[in-house]
Amino acid sequence: MDPVVDEELLKFLESVEHKAGWIPYQNGHAQVSYRAKALRTPDPYYTSKQYFFRTSIVKRKGVWLLLEMNADIRKEKNLISVEEEAEVLASIFLPAERAYLASTPQLTPEVVEELLEHFMDPVHGSNSQGKKTIGMCCLHVDDLFVTGTPDFLEMSESKVKANFKIGHEDVNDLMFTRQRVKWQPDEKTKKKSHIVVEQSLCVSELTAIVIQKGQKDNEKCDRDMQTAYRSLLGT
Repeated sequence: MDPVVDEELLKFLESVEHKAGWIPYQNGHAQVSYRAKALRTPDPYYTSKQYFFRTSIVKRKGVWLLLEMNADIRKEKNLISVEEEAEVLASIFLPAERAYLASTPQLTPEVVEELLEHFMDPVHGSNSQGKKTIGMCCLHVDDLFVTGTPDFLEMSESKVKANFKIGHEDVNDLMFTRQRVKWQPDEKTKKKSHIVVEQSLCVSELTAIVIQKGQKDNEKCDRDMQTAYRSLLGT
């Protein structure tokens, strides 16, 4: 089931949600019913010969969903059971096909950015809405990526150092999960202008772990072997 995204149709559905019965819609009619268990057929007054394209829409948990679009009821069964009882069922009967009723938004880069912002941004996508984000931490095995305000960075570093030993620390130009993240300065002003993320080194730096012929599975790794395995985990 696809959500209804056509603005004109959504406005109509919201306006008739609490008006059970037959309601004029464009050059056809819509029937609104509650707790429906089957898709609707045209009223005898509105014959299927005249209004034979049916689009069935239900509202569940506050979202209007398309059950069927432009079904030709001259060829198909009129009585079709609904898998789950419909909170609200809107059946639209039209004399001609209206494909735009099932139109869905294109997944453009702009839409993707909006979705990422909604799902991942701690301000827009969580209960902290209205608060100011001061920093972010990403942890992968034993690699920690931290960014944020100077106060947040100072606090994070002091907390980590109080409990762990930091083996290596990079600032403004670092490798995290085999991706290089760095501030790119403007060539003219020499000030930080944007962040670059690339992973060109992820293949060129791969190395093989040499296992001696005849080495048994229960033999403990020496220091070099341990280093090699840990390096491989990081890639």
